[in-house]
Amino acid sequence: MTSDDTTKKAVLDILSRGLATKSEAARLCGRSRQIVRHWARELPDARAEYLAEQWAIALKRASK
Repeated sequence: MTSDDTTKKAVLDILSRGLATKSEAARLCGRSRQIVRHWARELPDARAEYLAEQWAIALKRASK
C-alpha cells in the first residue's frame, strides 16, 4: 500500500466516523480540500449525525 493509499484510507475513516470535517481532514493529512472532497464524494455526512448524537448525550447529562 502506498503512502497516498494509506492517507486516503485514514481520511475516509475519520470522515466516516464523523470525527472531522473535510477541511479539518485536509489540514491533518496535508492534502488539498478539493482532493479530500473528491475522496469523500460517496460518504454520507457523518459529521452532522455525530454532532446530533453528541447533542442528545449533552442534553441527557444536563437534565440530571
